[in-house]
Amino acid sequence: MGFGVIVPQGWRLDLVGDDRDFERMVSVLRAAEKLGFNHVWLYDHFITYPEIKYYPVFECWSTLAAFAGLTKKIRLGSIVTCNLYRYPTVLAKMASTLDVISGGRLEFGIGACWYEEDFRRFGIPFPKLRQRLEMLDEALRIIKSMWTEKETWFNGKYYRVEGAINYPKPLQKPHPPILIGGFGPKIMARIIARHADKCNFFGTPSEFKWKVNILERHCRVIGRNPDEIVKTLTITVVIAETDDEFKKFLKQLRVIGVSIEEFLQYSLSGTPEKIVSKIKEYVKAGVQEFIMYFYNALNIKPLEIFAEKVIPYFR
Repeated sequence: MGFGVIVPQGWRLDLVGDDRDFERMVSVLRAAEKLGFNHVWLYDHFITYPEIKYYPVFECWSTLAAFAGLTKKIRLGSIVTCNLYRYPTVLAKMASTLDVISGGRLEFGIGACWYEEDFRRFGIPFPKLRQRLEMLDEALRIIKSMWTEKETWFNGKYYRVEGAINYPKPLQKPHPPILIGGFGPKIMARIIARHADKCNFFGTPSEFKWKVNILERHCRVIGRNPDEIVKTLTITVVIAETDDEFKKFLKQLRVIGVSIEEFLQYSLSGTPEKIVSKIKEYVKAGVQEFIMYFYNALNIKPLEIFAEKVIPYFR
């Protein structure tokens, strides 16, 4: 069972907004490693969400490179890289480099992209969903070739590569684990079945199980053992030491108009005991790794409580 932390980087308006923000991010990073979490993650976005503001958002891959030099053991990943921001050959080179400088600790998360504001405001074309999915499939073929072959040649519908050479190769063999984020019952599930070492879904335990069942069908069609794909979940965590403390948090949600029922349904929230119980439901649904966005992570204390009172139940 694996547990990872999404480090605040500004995309979800979760930094302070001054010159010390990177120091705060590093504090979360180092706490996650010290407390025994398996991996840390960054989003790959440029424009804040859900509100668009003039606010710092740290770029994913350059920040991960900095993280590599500041840590020793914890694995480093993107949740998830938007395929269309970078040409596949360049992205493969970036990933190879990061895997080497981190000592083989890269988790290569990738997806078909969805946040149109990033594209519009940064001047990047935003194709229709079907084209984005087809481009993801082609990109993954190129990236895997760049990681494993002497030269890469590719002539596809969207990408063309003529003898690209990529050294150093990644330290992890045959390559860093490919985590594909997102889901669709037809095209995306087929792409995951074909290319992924890990999948990343969102949803309730029943929704997660439904997605896993569909993925397993696609695996059987192409003759792949679905157990080869590690099933991961991205989820928000709000952990409180007492019920009274958690009730105060829920009152804050009501004030800003958040649906309490929906929040409870799609999060790990409450006391450690309640969170342990909810995790067990997800494990029964097939979750093998949890990639978690902690409310108020800059405070560090939520990570400490989770590491002390939740993780030991599953190790």
